[in-house]
Amino acid sequence: MTDNLDDLLNEYDGSIKDKKEQEKEVAKAFEDKRTSFKAEFLAQLAKVIKPAAKRNIDKLKSHGHTIIDSTNAQSNIKDKYLQYNKLIYSIILKSKRSSLKIIIAGNYDHQKVFIDISYLIQDKASSLSTETKYDLSDVNDQLIDKLFIDGIKTLMDQI
Repeated sequence: MTDNLDDLLNEYDGSIKDKKEQEKEVAKAFEDKRTSFKAEFLAQLAKVIKPAAKRNIDKLKSHGHTIIDSTNAQSNIKDKYLQYNKLIYSIILKSKRSSLKIIIAGNYDHQKVFIDISYLIQDKASSLSTETKYDLSDVNDQLIDKLFIDGIKTLMDQI
């Protein structure tokens, strides 16, 4: 520390510059991490998630259930998923009494894959929703298959 005012002010200015540089470095590192996660999620979406979902969707369709791909229907999405890359399917059982919505979103802020499953049971006028977070490395064919099986099973148990 110095008794000279100019030196003291210069030292203060230097510490402010250092803090601003550190903040820029942290912000850049965070943005790089977000960008990297987005790219990894999109690759996983194309290679694993969509093919596994399509396989399950085809099975459901073959049994007469209605499937709506609402990935691009912005009005049908919970606000917290709007900004993220995602895949959304609505499944309406052939009885038309119940439906299921599956949202798979790559949340780059948390570096996790959020899977939200919402159930709507018409006869009981009730709904249920669950959200689970996974590391990207845990999202595989078996997990996607389990989502569809557990989702349909839960819905059938409610009717």
